[in-house]
Parts: sequence; structure tokens; C-alpha cells
Amino acid sequence: MQIQTLEIRQFRLFQDPLRLQGLSPGLNIIAGGNEEGKSTILLALQAVLFNRYNSSAAERYVRYAAAVTPQVDLQFQLGAVTYWLNKRFSKRRDGGAFLKASTGQQWEGPAAEEQLAELLGFSHALRGGSKMEHQGISGLLWLEQGKAYEPVLLNEGSRQRLRATFSGELEELLGGEEGQVLYRRIQEQRALYFDKRDKPRGAYREAQQQQERMVARCQELHQALAAYEQKVAQLATRQQRLQGYHEERILARTESRRGALEQKAAHIQGLVNQVQSDQQQLHRLQAERQAAEQAWQMRSQAIQESQRAEDSLRTRQGVLAERHAALQPVQARLEQIKAELLQSREQESRQDALLRQARAARERRQLVVEQTRQERMLAEARQADEARRHALVQRDAWPMDERQLEALRLLERDGLLAEELFKAVATRLDYALREGQTLRLGEEVLQGQGSRQLLQKVSLQLPGLGEITLHPGGGQDVAKLQQTAQALSGRLQRQLSLLGVASVGEASERWRQQQVWEAAAQQQAARLAILAPQGLAGLQDGLAQLLAKRQQLGEESFPEENLESVAAMEEGLQLQKSRIQALEGAYTQQEGDFSRLQMAWITAQADLRFSQREVQERQEGLQAARGREADEAVQTRLAQAQAQERQQEQRLVVSQRLLQAENPERVALEREQTEQALRSIRDELQRLEREVRDLTVELNTLGQRGLAEELAKAEGELDLANRQVEHVQRQAQAVDLLFKTLDEALGRAKAQVSLPIIRRMQPYLQQLFPGAQPILNEDLELCGLQRAAWNELFTDLSIGTREQLAILVRLAYADLLRERGSPVLLLLDDALVNSDDQRRDCMKKILFQAARNYQILLLTCHGRAYRDMGGHFVTLQDCREAG
Repeated sequence: MQIQTLEIRQFRLFQDPLRLQGLSPGLNIIAGGNEEGKSTILLALQAVLFNRYNSSAAERYVRYAAAVTPQVDLQFQLGAVTYWLNKRFSKRRDGGAFLKASTGQQWEGPAAEEQLAELLGFSHALRGGSKMEHQGISGLLWLEQGKAYEPVLLNEGSRQRLRATFSGELEELLGGEEGQVLYRRIQEQRALYFDKRDKPRGAYREAQQQQERMVARCQELHQALAAYEQKVAQLATRQQRLQGYHEERILARTESRRGALEQKAAHIQGLVNQVQSDQQQLHRLQAERQAAEQAWQMRSQAIQESQRAEDSLRTRQGVLAERHAALQPVQARLEQIKAELLQSREQESRQDALLRQARAARERRQLVVEQTRQERMLAEARQADEARRHALVQRDAWPMDERQLEALRLLERDGLLAEELFKAVATRLDYALREGQTLRLGEEVLQGQGSRQLLQKVSLQLPGLGEITLHPGGGQDVAKLQQTAQALSGRLQRQLSLLGVASVGEASERWRQQQVWEAAAQQQAARLAILAPQGLAGLQDGLAQLLAKRQQLGEESFPEENLESVAAMEEGLQLQKSRIQALEGAYTQQEGDFSRLQMAWITAQADLRFSQREVQERQEGLQAARGREADEAVQTRLAQAQAQERQQEQRLVVSQRLLQAENPERVALEREQTEQALRSIRDELQRLEREVRDLTVELNTLGQRGLAEELAKAEGELDLANRQVEHVQRQAQAVDLLFKTLDEALGRAKAQVSLPIIRRMQPYLQQLFPGAQPILNEDLELCGLQRAAWNELFTDLSIGTREQLAILVRLAYADLLRERGSPVLLLLDDALVNSDDQRRDCMKKILFQAARNYQILLLTCHGRAYRDMGGHFVTLQDCREAG
């Protein structure tokens, strides 16, 4: 199949026609930018071939809110026959389909669509638009944008079409019809023994379940008999251990030992009580000693604090005297700077007043000069404005529009042209007759001499000779030419009258004078704009402001000779300000020093008062404490407390030694050990007596069941079940072996089905992946790649590798179909966007090689990358211009 021409109108974004023509029978690269319509071309091809013109899918081909009818024209070739297909997609009356063949046959409407489906081997969708499963081989070989890396899945129609190309080989590989019947019968027989998960079922499963039940029963009886024998041994062991406890009198000996340890523990407790009493007495004496020590420490601290307060008072008295002496000279210097600063500021004020007077006088003189200048400019501006107004009045006195003048000139030219044409065409008859002779011109009798302007055909009768017919104008309507010339002359005179001029020359002169006055007005307007940028009102306002400013300054006189010394006055004032600034800085610094020293003096006064009050408080507190208890009494009380504490410590040491000699920890440990042993012995005796009693009752019960007889009977039934399972199992395994043997053979046969596709794919694959082998399943679908003895699933490969393999397997499908005479066209929409430069170059060579056998359309937005591919290259921009 070869597409030759495609034309798209009013289809999606192609509102203007797009014409794709001159396509090569091999490789064609169609390049365009994003959103230029590459995918729309694929959609238009799918629509014109596979969708009905009146289906609901047609609504998707119209741009939103556009009242148009999408139309697609396609010229293609199948074998030696060329077809022309036209479709207009609409549910209304303007929809339709028309198919014409080079053989002369034609089809229209639904008949055209059915003929197209028969030619290309596809089926129409029952509802909605066509999908891949409806499009036959084209649905397999036409790769849409963004789907190149997806697994290549064959629908049933594509799979049947491929298998049909080697149906004979497939039938032979599968054993023919008899082989299929045998395979199905063995499969049915195996289904009697195994389910879909290869698990036993039916009689096979029932025999196994009976065997499992008997095995479980025998195991249960074996366990019960073993448990009986174990319990008999346990009863003998428990009775023997219980008899040993009674014979050795272990319980009585342990109770006697516990009594002796309790008496020794009571003696130790008495010693412990004595030690605790001595410790309590020592703690009381230690508290008394600590209280005496604290009292003496407080008394000593009070004596020391009183002495420190007196020393601090003497020190702060000296500090106060030093700070007062340092404050006096700073205060004197501060007063001196303050006086100098006041004097300097008064002098500055006088100088500033004098300078302001001088500046005001200088500004008044400048204002006078500026006032004179602006008054002169105002006078000149008024003159320019008056001249401008006069020129405008003169210009408007005789209004003349350039278009009117041009119209007059055209009328004059047309009138002269018509008059000359009339003169050139009209016939003039001059005559001079002898006296008494006459001629007849039409109805008029001519005699004597004269002339006539002939405007129409007329006969001139010559007496005795005949007549002459005169045709003025050589066949033209002379009268009409005369009327035209007269009408143009009349229109010209009326226009001249309306404009108040006698001739076109006078009108031209008036227009020239008008232009002269216009130029004069513009010249004066430019002069006025220079003199008064803000207009006359602006100049007047500026002059008024100058007068107001002069009035504000007043008429106070100032000596003219002093005006020249304004700069010196300003310099003197600036020097005075600098001196004041320096004095202010010195005053600020001196004031800071004074404030700091003054604050230090005030702080020293406050510290002195605080020290005086502290000395008084310390002395009063110390006297009060001595009044309550003398210093000697406090010292005596401390010595007595220390002596009593030492005596009590010695008594406590004696008590602790007596207690330690009895080793109370060891006695407590032995007592705890004995108590725990006694509890353990009692618990053991109770447990043994209980177990002996329980085992005796249980053995009596089990002995009545006859476990040995039940076990012998169950083992006999198990032997029967084993023989039954062995018999059924041999039958099931035989059927299973036969089925698996046939299934493996069938699998090998089905694997051979994909060999035609593998053989055609292998040359392409070796160029891209040397040494690799494609893996196809029995449904002819590519499922993986074998490289270096490793099998890789298609879905585990990178996106770029997947899209390359998806194209290669489609090339193999196309090669196989072309060899068997099926119409083949490969269409790829941006199918290599995830490939690197090296892989893309290799794929370009492969596609060029494949295009020798059938047509390939490659749509891409990377035109530069495919210009060197060797195929027919066209851009969508060129197609739009062609459309």
C-alpha cells in the first residue's frame, strides 16, 4: 500500500487546507514543530480509512464552536490499482464518502466504506470511533505518539492475519486434525485425576484422603499407647520419690533447723536495738554541738562585720573628699565655656542679620534685572502672537483646500481632453457656392458660403449628381463627445463660481498665497513657543510673581558698596559658626565630665551615709547579742558539746563491734534459705501426692479401652488404603506422563510458529544489538530479549530500548506480510524520542533499509536529526503553503 496524496480541510487545527503530495514509495520524513499537527495527520488517515463518515467520532474532528465540515481526500495505490477516496465527516446531509478506482469502478456512501474495509482487511466499530482492534494490520503497524515503548500486543484479527501467511506449516507442526483430537482426549482423561493447579481430584483425591485419615488414626493410637506406657513409668517414679522423702525425714529436720535460727535472730535483734539507741543519742549530741558552733560562728561574724563596717566608713570619707576636690576645677571651666558660648552666639546673630540684609538687597537688584528681561520677552511674544494671528486671518480670508484645487485641475484636464477629442473626431464642412446655386445638407439648404460642424451622419445632395453621406467621428458618437465636453466645462465653471475665482490659475495663486500665510503663521508660532514656552499667560504669571517677590523684599536701603562684600560676610559668619560649634563641642564634653564627676560625688555621699548607718546597725546588734549571752559563755557551751559528742561516739563503736561479732548477715541468709527450703519441700510433697493420685485414676481409665486391639485393627485398614492409593496413582501418573509428553511436543511445535517472524527480525536486531536473540511467545508477540545467556523481559528494559524493539518487530511483521501479498504501510509518530544519538542513527539506517520494500511515513518534531536519513523530506509549513 502506498499513499500518494493527502489533503485535509477544516479538520481539527487544520482550518486552512493542508496538502501532502509527491510522497515517495519508500521512506518519507514529515517534520513539524510541537502543535503543528503531526498527530492530526495520523488521526486524519485513521479517520478517512477506518471511521464511518456519519459516526459520532466525526464530532471530534471539528474545532470547538466551529460550524464547518471536516474533509479528507486521499489518493493511494494497492498493487497496480490507484484509488481516490474523499470523506466529509458529518451526521447532517453534507456528510459523505466517495471511492474511485483507476479501473473505472466507483462506490459512494456506505458502499464506499464497505469496499474500503474489504480492500484493507479491517472492520468498522459498532459504536463510536475505530480502535486498534478494528483496524487490522494498520492498527498493528501504525504507531501513535507516546506509545512506542508499550508492549506490542496483537489483537485476534492481526494474529490470524499473520498466521494465515504460513497456515500450512502451522497445521503440520500441530499434527493435523487427528493430532488435535488425540491431544484433547488425553487432556480430558488427565482432568479426571488432576485439577487446573495440577492437584489430585476425583477418585485419586478420595483414595489419598482415605489414606490420610487412616494414617492419622494409626498415629493417634500409637501416641495414645505410648502415652499410657509413659504414664505407668511416671507413676512408679513419683511413688519412689515420695517414699524417699518420708524415710529420710527431710521435712522434720528442716523445721528443727528453722527454730534454732529464729532464737539466734532474736538475740541479734536486741543488739541491733542497742546500736540504734546509741546512734539516736549521738545524733542528738551532734545537733547540740552544731547549734553551739553556729552560735559562736554568728557571734564571730557579727564582730568581724562591725569591724569591716567601721573600716569601710573611713575609706568612703576619704573618697568623698577626693571627688569633691576633683569636681571644683571642672565646674569652673564649664562656667567659663558657657560665657564664651553666649558671647559668640550674640555676635553670630548680629552677623547673620547683616548678611540677610545684604542678600535681600542683592536679590532685589537681580529681580529688577530679571523683571526687565521678562518685560522685553513679553513684548516680543505679544508681537509674535499678533503677527501669527494676522497671518492666520489672511490665510483664512480666501479659503482654499488642496483637494478642491486638485479637483479643479482634474476637471480642467478632463474638459480639455474631451474638447480635443471632440475636435479631433467632429467633421467640419466649409462651402462656397456660386450665386444661385444651392446644396441640400440633410433638411438644410445651403447657399452662398459658410461652414457647418457635423455631429452626426448626414446626406449631402448634389443636384444632377446624386448624394454624399458624411459619417463624422469614424463611427464614434460625436454629439455625445460634445455633450461630455460641454458638461465638464459647465461643472468647472460652477466649481470656480462656488470658490469665488475666475480660473484655475487664480485658484492656484490663491492656494500659493494661502501656503505663504500658513508658513508665516507657523514661523511666528515657533518664535512664540521659544519666547513663551508656557504661553503668554505663563510669562505674565512669571512677571507677576517677580513683582510680588519685590514687594515682599521691601524697599529697605542697603549701601551699594557693601554688596560686593557679601562673600566676605558669609565667610566671617561661617567662621563664627565653626567657633560656636567648637565651643559647643567643648561645652558638651566638659558638661559630660562635670556630670560624671558630680554623679561620682553624689554616689560617694550616698555610700558614706550607707556606711554610717551600717556601722550603727552592726554595733547595736553586737551589743544586743552580748547582752543575751557573753562571748565567753558561748565558747564554754561549744566545748562541752564537743566533749559529750566524743564520749557517745565511743559507746556507739562498742555496740557496733558486739553486733558485728554475731555476723547478722550470715544468720539472716541462713534463715531465709531455710524458710525457702521448707516451702519447697512442702510444695514438692503436695505435688507428688497429687500426681500419684491423678496418674492412678487415669491409668485405671485407659486400661479399660483396649488400645492394643484398636491399633492392630487400624493398621490393617491403613494397609488396604495404601494398596488402593498405589493402584489409582499408577493410572494417574501414566495419564499425566502421556499428557505432559504431548504438551511439551505441542509447545515445541508452537515455538516454531514464531520462527518466520524471528528470521525476519534477526537482521535488523543484529545491527542494533549484536549477538542478541528476540523472544516471542506462541501468540507471535515480542516478550523479551536474550543477551549473553540472559533472558530479559520486555517490561524490564529501558524505555529507549523498548521503543526500538517495538519498531523492529513491526518491521518483521511488515516484511512477512509484504512477502505474502498483504498491503503494508508503516507509520511512526515521534517513535524514537527516547533514543540516544547512536541508537537513533542506527535505527535511521534500519528504517531506510526496510523502506526499500514498502512505504514508511515518519512523523517527527526533530527535523534536523532526520535530514540526513536519505528519504523524501517535507515540512508541515511547506504542506500548508501547498494547500
